Amino acid sequence: ALEMPEGTNVAMLEDAPVGNGTENIKPTGNVTETAIKTLVSQEGFESEPYDDMGSESVGYGFQIASLEPDERALIKDINNVTQAEADAVLRLKTQKAETWWTGEVENFSTLPETTQVAAISMGYQLGLPNLTEEWPKFMDAMKRAGESAQGSLEQFTALAEARFHMLYNEAADGATKLTKWATQTKDRAFEMADAMIADFDMPSLIGNAMADEQFTASDIDMVSEEG
Repeated sequence: ALEMPEGTNVAMLEDAPVGNGTENIKPTGNVTETAIKTLVSQEGFESEPYDDMGSESVGYGFQIASLEPDERALIKDINNVTQAEADAVLRLKTQKAETWWTGEVENFSTLPETTQVAAISMGYQLGLPNLTEEWPKFMDAMKRAGESAQGSLEQFTALAEARFHMLYNEAADGATKLTKWATQTKDRAFEMADAMIADFDMPSLIGNAMADEQFTASDIDMVSEEG
């Protein structure tokens, strides 16, 4: 039988949404466009600088001090950013995020659309370099998902583990607590975590795996009890 990631509650995930995205992620068939629309919805637009947890931000949550030269060049007046300018910066940032993920996770572009968008949104909010430095278990699970066959149970279990590590820190004794991200912006964190597996048809996936004897009813019972 297939070994599931510790903490994965398969019975609960059988009811995961199937291909309908989430409240903010509405799949379009184009990851870049879906990510941009998602970020616009999540960040909101501000033409003038505002305090963002101690830093100045503008546009769609752009931290002014962290704007890269090519991004800053798209804005004429940082104190009065037009929506067209912000749209251009957002598109550039989104494209950079896709490139970053493609370099970090093999076959990233073949992962489900909502999974890719959730990963882009997470990196956009937390900072892409911070993911490799501060979220090693999450990144390890993402890499295993990229190495797994597209749409397979192995890929699902890896993404389910990534979902878990987006929301919870796990101590050596097995105790868990919410990540800082999941406490500071709870709704966004939980929605993006759910989006990791939103494109999987769980009943069919588990049914096919059981038919192929990759996964048994006892696995479901055992993991459900652990959850």
